[in-house]
Amino acid sequence: MADRDIEREKLIKDNKLNETLKQEWNKKTKEEKQEFISKFIESMTLLKNKKRRILH
Repeated sequence: MADRDIEREKLIKDNKLNETLKQEWNKKTKEEKQEFISKFIESMTLLKNKKRRILH
């Protein structure tokens, strides 16, 4: 895990993180992308204020 974190910090420092993430995303199959998005949506928590409006 530490090696992965160090590599990610290097990408951020070199301003290459976005490009790398796009490449990884483009390598995924349609099914892998759908699974990723589904897991992300399931993990979301919406917060509402007293007026029952969703907070940004």
